[in-house]
Amino acid sequence: MTMQKLKQFATLKLIGAPDRTIVALIVQEALILGASGWAIGLVLILTVKDYFPRREGARAA
Repeated sequence: MTMQKLKQFATLKLIGAPDRTIVALIVQEALILGASGWAIGLVLILTVKDYFPRREGARAA
């Protein structure tokens, strides 16, 4: 997604936005995507975990 926004970042740079602002936008996007992926994964795990049988007597290696 960041590569798709290069023109927007270039425009921000041309109007004088500091590098810190552009980096903050990229980090913010990464955090939002990571947190939403984590949340979706957690919901999926909690939703389907009861449908998978547990193995009785299985030992950890």
